[in-house]
Amino acid sequence: MMRVIGYIVAACIAIAAFKLAIVVGAIVLAIMFLFSIITRPAETFTWMLGFTVLGMMNAYPLAGLIVIGLLLAAWLADKINQ
Repeated sequence: MMRVIGYIVAACIAIAAFKLAIVVGAIVLAIMFLFSIITRPAETFTWMLGFTVLGMMNAYPLAGLIVIGLLLAAWLADKINQ
């Protein structure tokens, strides 16, 4: 019986350590994101826009395709005007 309790306690400790690792990883990602916004704002917001468009493509495929088409048209118009 004590061996089973020991396994349960070990599993609880392992789960707590995993939870702590996830929290530390989230904090590190948040700090990296803030550092990225401060040092390279244009690239950061471009990535954020890209992830937003990908999320919209997942939720609303037609609207996402329209937005991608508009972005592509704007990029081509800018490239032609240069």
